[in-house]
Amino acid sequence: MKIINVGSSFSFLAIRREKIRKKGRFFYNCMVKAAFRRDAGFSMNDNTLEQIECTTDYVKDANKLTYPANVPYFKIISRQTYEAKNNQIKIAPQEYQQQHLARIGAQAKYEILDGTHFIYLKNVERIFEIADEFLSGVNQ
Repeated sequence: MKIINVGSSFSFLAIRREKIRKKGRFFYNCMVKAAFRRDAGFSMNDNTLEQIECTTDYVKDANKLTYPANVPYFKIISRQTYEAKNNQIKIAPQEYQQQHLARIGAQAKYEILDGTHFIYLKNVERIFEIADEFLSGVNQ
């Protein structure tokens, strides 16, 4: 297995660009950008490249799985994630989140907290309360 150090300025020459390009321009652009970064701090190998190529298939497979009805579920959603348009998603963010919860099933509970994707940085107390309430209701 050949290891490609992304930290190298010349590693982009060794990346299988054509194979990645076939799977989508987005991933190709990400790989080329990563290859130009001098201090990325990680390496690319054949396994990593294969995982990148198969991401769409993995997501489709995961979406086909059913969440066990007997397993409690709680999702904390940031208000920004719930309300702000995401150009990577073709539907409204609220609809996307509701579809995700529907895939989980009737046991899916959620709460929207003010903040960005990094809501855990400024909502420590409320997240602790949510977790405590949720876990106290779970039968061991």
